[in-house]
Amino acid sequence: IHDSFHPVLQYKYLFYIIKRTATLSILKPYNHMHLGISYPNANDAKRGLENGLINEATFESIVKSEELKTLPSWQTPLGGEIGIHGGGNESDWTLGCIALSNDDIRTLWQYAKLKTPVDIYE
Repeated sequence: IHDSFHPVLQYKYLFYIIKRTATLSILKPYNHMHLGISYPNANDAKRGLENGLINEATFESIVKSEELKTLPSWQTPLGGEIGIHGGGNESDWTLGCIALSNDDIRTLWQYAKLKTPVDIYE
């Protein structure tokens, strides 16, 4: 569920690379490398619980995923499937992801392994 929300670093708002997907697609040549990040994280889950968007079980599941640096559920009202991919960064065209140039995502792909910390700043 893409939610058009770019997660931004607030306080200690750290994400991790939790999924690496590389596919070749004629339909999406810009998105052939995707580094999924750990969104939502515990801070997002806390706000979601406080605002009645998620229940306690979903909150606990997201917190546990963050502790283990594993994929949180991307099927909650908080959104998900947020990542870093190619396709160009000349405009804000994604649905919440961070788009890099195709050359930049290929370079980042070499270094950003699973559980690599990611800070996102505006």
